[in-house]
Amino acid sequence: GTVYIAWDGYERGSYNIYLRPIRDGRPGAIAQVTDSGAFNAHVSVAVDRRNRVWLAWDESGPNWGKDWGVLGKPGTPLHVSREIRLAVFESGRWMEPTRRLQEAVPAWMGGMNEYPQLAVTPNGVIQVFFRHYLHRLPTADDEPKLRFAGEKGAASPWYEVVRQMWSLYAIGFNGAEWLPARPVPESDGRCWMDTALAQAGGKLVAFWPADGRTYIDPHL
Repeated sequence: GTVYIAWDGYERGSYNIYLRPIRDGRPGAIAQVTDSGAFNAHVSVAVDRRNRVWLAWDESGPNWGKDWGVLGKPGTPLHVSREIRLAVFESGRWMEPTRRLQEAVPAWMGGMNEYPQLAVTPNGVIQVFFRHYLHRLPTADDEPKLRFAGEKGAASPWYEVVRQMWSLYAIGFNGAEWLPARPVPESDGRCWMDTALAQAGGKLVAFWPADGRTYIDPHL
């Protein structure tokens, strides 16, 4: 049998995606999947019923995390943009859907999707689970009201804090088109929270954590 290992590496000053097969216990050649100055990381790998290798990963701008500001060296700040790329290796080359994932989801959630996890359903659909980041400025309604000895008071500095949330979504690709994105219930939390996927009893089973935060109470 063959096992595929995918990872992101920083060999030439930017993050790129690499893939290596291990066939019958023997490591094969390393393939560089992306070759750009952009940020490519957090890759997930799956193999379908036709033995095609699928990869999904994050993409952000060049010089990611190197926005040096007053030093005059431009870069891409953290969480300014994140896009999920999906590719399959077929007929000796990597191919992508004609529509990217960010074009297939509703417009309001097209700009900040990350940490993909891939799985193949029993009927052959490629499922991508990913975390969507949403932030907004607080309003007066978000400010908690406390009562001490019969007197009400505000819980400063809660009101000044930007509310941030990552929620888990799932979207399918059937080889020709994207299926509607669906929210995963009770999955709100911070950015990096692992999702595990497995087939069992003819179904795709997913496991995910949540930390209980809300926009009203984001401090967890």
